[in-house]
Amino acid sequence: MVMRRTIDPTLTISVVGFGNVGRSLVHELLNEQEDTLINIVDPGDDIEGSVLDLGHGAMLSPHIRFELNNFSTLPKSDYIFVCAGACLPPGESRDYGMEVNEEIMREVFHNFPSHSSKARVIVLSNPVDTMSLCVWKASGLPAENVVGVGTMLDSLRLEYNIKAVLGDKAHDIRAMVIGEHGDNMLPVLSHTFVNQRPITEILPPEVIGDCIFECRQAAEKIKRTQGASYYGAARCAIEIMNQWREPEDVCYPISVLHTLPDGTHLYYSTPVKFTSRGLFNVKDFHLTPEEKQALDWSIQKLVMTAERCFEPAEKNQ
Repeated sequence: MVMRRTIDPTLTISVVGFGNVGRSLVHELLNEQEDTLINIVDPGDDIEGSVLDLGHGAMLSPHIRFELNNFSTLPKSDYIFVCAGACLPPGESRDYGMEVNEEIMREVFHNFPSHSSKARVIVLSNPVDTMSLCVWKASGLPAENVVGVGTMLDSLRLEYNIKAVLGDKAHDIRAMVIGEHGDNMLPVLSHTFVNQRPITEILPPEVIGDCIFECRQAAEKIKRTQGASYYGAARCAIEIMNQWREPEDVCYPISVLHTLPDGTHLYYSTPVKFTSRGLFNVKDFHLTPEEKQALDWSIQKLVMTAERCFEPAEKNQ
């Protein structure tokens, strides 16, 4: 189904999953100023109205063209945003529906022509670290072409909470949360700064603790009235794409592939810099002994999650 005039796009994007996150993301993409083809991949029978509504609004963006469920466009895409997955009920962890989401990833990227595709994949589906690993395995793409939004949003939430405490006095906040995007996320206070000063020199421990608590509770608070985080996750994903396209001197914690000492492959968030030559982990990112211990715990929890997700499928192969 093609919903706009024919253009010769300079940018081709596929959005897998057209729920609230996918819709928020596509709405953001309407701000692209170049000829863009957006391929919405979602076989659901309840998205027709949303697609039609979006198409009406997109008439004000004549350089944008839409396709619906064109799987041949998927490997030709410059960027693929993966938003598909089970809805997360209030009170459930991000691991809810993991097996369902894994099956979706396998179906979408089954027989993906990784040898001829240059697509870069940005995963938003939860649990994002495990789903990023699943997409990497299923697609066969190079690891540097598959990332997850990871703890980038958690870092922004921590910055938001610090700003709420300090107000206009805090004009430059740089917070860093790494590890798992979930219950075992690690706020790295040794790399969290306000106006280029360590956060520990500005706020007392109990206030910092409150900011971290609010960061951990943010997703649950949002779900009480909205169902899930749509806008924050979409903005993070768009920023990752923009940095991939035109790198700036910025560092974000996003979920990338790591190989553990025993050879286990695992996705989790560490600080990453975007350069014209690709993505690079920040080498001079040193943790305190306590932070290193907390990161190891976060990693072990992710290993257990990945084992639960992949073992049944791999045994049946």
